[in-house]
Amino acid sequence: MASELLTKKSDGWYAGCGCGQKVQDKVIPPNGSVELFMQHNGSLKGPVSGIDYNFLATTVAIDVDPADAKAWRESGVGRDAPPGWKGRLSRLTV
Repeated sequence: MASELLTKKSDGWYAGCGCGQKVQDKVIPPNGSVELFMQHNGSLKGPVSGIDYNFLATTVAIDVDPADAKAWRESGVGRDAPPGWKGRLSRLTV
């Protein structure tokens, strides 16, 4: 599911278009994850956590470690997720 595009609805992220918001289509990111829009395409290691990520520059990463997100926001590589963009799971390692 790591490459599948997700749609944000009022109660979370869903596989595909999220039509009908079926329970089986709901995607639950790892506990404590934050959403981040990365201006990077491809693999990148978290500067704080050491987690390996694979970002797609035109989507929102929904499973970023908060410490990594903070570092990337401060460096200007990442920013808050814009509304209406598709999301995806980006972690390659836990």
